[in-house]
Amino acid sequence: MALNQLSAPQYITLVLAVLLIVRLLSLQRRRKVYRVFVILLTFESIESIYAAITYTSLVRYLPDYRSTWIGGRLVYWVLSFWIVYALLAEMLTTLPGISRFSKWALNSLFVLSIVGALLTAPAEYARALQTSAAPSPIDRALTMTFVLERTFSMAAILALLFILAFIVWFPVKMPRNLAVLSAGFIGYFGAKTGLVLLRDYWPNLTTKEITLLSLTVTYIVIACFASWILLINRRGEVSEVRLGHGWEQSEQTRLIGQLDDMNAALLRVARRRGSVTQ
Repeated sequence: MALNQLSAPQYITLVLAVLLIVRLLSLQRRRKVYRVFVILLTFESIESIYAAITYTSLVRYLPDYRSTWIGGRLVYWVLSFWIVYALLAEMLTTLPGISRFSKWALNSLFVLSIVGALLTAPAEYARALQTSAAPSPIDRALTMTFVLERTFSMAAILALLFILAFIVWFPVKMPRNLAVLSAGFIGYFGAKTGLVLLRDYWPNLTTKEITLLSLTVTYIVIACFASWILLINRRGEVSEVRLGHGWEQSEQTRLIGQLDDMNAALLRVARRRGSVTQ
């Protein structure tokens, strides 16, 4: 069987991913962030199954898994960034001025991350290739992919942390489903980013240690999936919550006023820029 190479936790992850996809698609309001996450879950499930197939006798009929893995990383990065933008848009739907500014800030963060990767990549790339006497083109491509993956993963998790810090500090109301999803994303993407960083900064990890780390990340993902399946439901689309700090009513009113003033100011700046460009 093609899936014999999957471990029990990986089987559980696949089953929970399917259940989560069904749960998200069953919601009456299919928000953009839900749709993008469904695409990511589907892609990761297919990728896991394909990885298992490559270890069977069918491998001779399939492309080199390393090359498909590189292509898969590109898709994963795009979907991860897309989720961040979609999540931000949903959370700030009532604050269009702040939403527009936040998107600009995210664009700047991602551009700076890419520039940083390009500046540091040559040295890391050369250092990584020193371990191979005669690296093949696919080895070179893999090394560059590992370097870029760390940078893009860090950019995505930093953006999510900034979003979470914002909604924890300011009393922004949002549907309960959205709050549950955003909190879970920190664990979901954070665990995967942590694994990437550990592999990069501790290259001397033994196979047993890497296996243990991968298994830990798998269990964290399982916990995130199970939590989402249990907590996300149709009632959570109409029930609104505020995350984070338990402000007193007077302080909460003051912060909401600051948000409204900030939003109005950013909208005025956007209108002025629009009139200037016209």
